[in-house]
Amino acid sequence: MKTSGETPVCHLVYITKNRYKIVVLSGKFTSYHAEKIPGCYFSGNVESWVFPVSEKNRDIFESIIQHHKVEASGTAKTNLRAIIEIDKFRKYLENERYSESTVNTYVSFLTKFFDFFPNKSPDEIGMEEIEIYNYKFIIRKGLSGSFQNQFVSAIKKFYEKIHRNTIIIDNIERPRKEKRLPQVLSKEDVSL
Repeated sequence: MKTSGETPVCHLVYITKNRYKIVVLSGKFTSYHAEKIPGCYFSGNVESWVFPVSEKNRDIFESIIQHHKVEASGTAKTNLRAIIEIDKFRKYLENERYSESTVNTYVSFLTKFFDFFPNKSPDEIGMEEIEIYNYKFIIRKGLSGSFQNQFVSAIKKFYEKIHRNTIIIDNIERPRKEKRLPQVLSKEDVSL
């Protein structure tokens, strides 16, 4: 609901609490808006409104943005879609009994990747975005080939299992393996 002629503005921030995804709303989001979203409450810990991320809550949130003239800063709707799909991916990996370390690594890579393209939902991502991310985030920062390879594994698995070929999985190339020179031992080292 508008007050003093201003349009309410809310910011979405994603946090994890007991492995459930929560959306934190801060700014001018009132109890009037909150009561429309199931499970929404004001958290004193984060001093914001929070609600569980779900498809139903996403739809309600989008309705509030459209019908109650609440402006979502940035691209809150897109980010919410991405986080829901990442959560589906997490569940897939856990059901397939991937190690907790692999699950956390893949989820972390995907979260960073989708944060890099805040104006695009996962179904709008293509090879061009993957190449841009690879160059601007991985190559320019001097991150290792191992890091890059883990990213490729995460993105390939995500698009193969969640989006079923919305991008051409086979076109995502892995980095070349580093060629290291063999370590040569001295005569002294061998005699020990």
